[in-house]
Amino acid sequence: MKKILLSLLTTAILFSCAQNQSEEERFTYENDRIVDTETGDEYMVEDQDTYTVTHPDGEQETVTYEETPFYGTEAADEFLERYNTRLAERKETLLVEQKNKIKQARKERYAEYSDKELIEQFNQLHKDLAPYEQQMDIIAELVERGAVTEEEAVELMEVDEADINFDIDYDPEENAEEIPTP
Repeated sequence: MKKILLSLLTTAILFSCAQNQSEEERFTYENDRIVDTETGDEYMVEDQDTYTVTHPDGEQETVTYEETPFYGTEAADEFLERYNTRLAERKETLLVEQKNKIKQARKERYAEYSDKELIEQFNQLHKDLAPYEQQMDIIAELVERGAVTEEEAVELMEVDEADINFDIDYDPEENAEEIPTP
């Protein structure tokens, strides 16, 4: 009888030990969230240091990374690394899209002008001390067309190379001054 009780107790202890999940198994790492399979809590990434926890009852709270149960685990560090990589890729994609949108709008705005006409417009705007953005917009289009090199643009604008911004977002409708026609 003692052997049976001892074996049942040993089996119960082994069974309960086997039920405990490791830290790696306890959490499911998804795109922008981490799910605690033990408690049902969902941790949504707000930024690298802040998470919004949604409990199974629907209650939400904001916690820091250090307050999370997965803080310091290798899997959490890998998750954050992947998250930051995806975030950087998204930012880069949005930046490229914005630059392309600016270039396309500029191309459409100056489509009816020849390179010579644009250079004349620029020279007049530069002489009249027009806003930098307006001058840079024309220079950027001339550089895009290959009519002016980037080095020539610096000389024409009479600014330091560091002050040149070929991706400047200029909207002539927002400015009071009009682009003169040749």
